[in-house]
Amino acid sequence: MKRAGERHVPVLLEEAIRYLNVRPGGVYLDATLGMAGHAAAVASKLGAQGRLIGFDRDPEALQFGRERLREQEELLGAGMPGWELHGEAFSRMEQRIEKGSLDGLLADFGVSSMQLDEA
Repeated sequence: MKRAGERHVPVLLEEAIRYLNVRPGGVYLDATLGMAGHAAAVASKLGAQGRLIGFDRDPEALQFGRERLREQEELLGAGMPGWELHGEAFSRMEQRIEKGSLDGLLADFGVSSMQLDEA
């Protein structure tokens, strides 16, 4: 598994973040956390009052995402939003998230380079 320090830039990162239109203090979900590149970018715009939720059913990806968000926490300090990760398929989000509570949802349904790099 790659280490969190080995940066991988998500495809269309700037475009995805721009169209997601992150509002400081909002609640945002990354339904396909993966390497947490999108999630880290969202976190940088949310601020301390915001909340970030991530889902990934791949245990290695979830661990990588956790490490990446901890690094982001070090960078942002008190400006880091609250965050939580769920090690399950995003199809279970309705059991974890109150209906109508999200300000935005990001789902990157492309092929994961992490899964192509390692079987």
